[in-house]
Amino acid sequence: MKSVVVVGIGNILFKDEGVGVYAGRYLEENYRFEPPIDIIDGGTLGFKLMTYYQSYDKVLILDTVSIEDAPGSVYHLPADALMGLGSYRQTAHEVEVVEMLEICSLLDKMADVSVVGIIPEDIESVDIDLTQTLHG
Repeated sequence: MKSVVVVGIGNILFKDEGVGVYAGRYLEENYRFEPPIDIIDGGTLGFKLMTYYQSYDKVLILDTVSIEDAPGSVYHLPADALMGLGSYRQTAHEVEVVEMLEICSLLDKMADVSVVGIIPEDIESVDIDLTQTLHG
């Protein structure tokens, strides 16, 4: 298995919904990691995430999370916490992220998966830019 992959998830067409993709791009453009890690623009990969869950030792997903808290708040959630967090499943890709975790948890090979999630302010407006809160 490969070592580490960071997957930025989200839909950049809906304001803060794309924060994971933007965060992944920022990491790729501004940092070099040793040992090297793979940084993937996961967009709305959904069920294709299973490939990463099974091909890497560690998977870090960058995404929004639907938790009652102030917009811009950041959470680090391990896979087992995500699977028990029903409120995480607000958008179609959030459902797919958790469903793939649940399926892979039944298999022999699964990466150590966690999510760094940020509370969005607006995931409904059609606009390819983040809100000022998330631009920070």
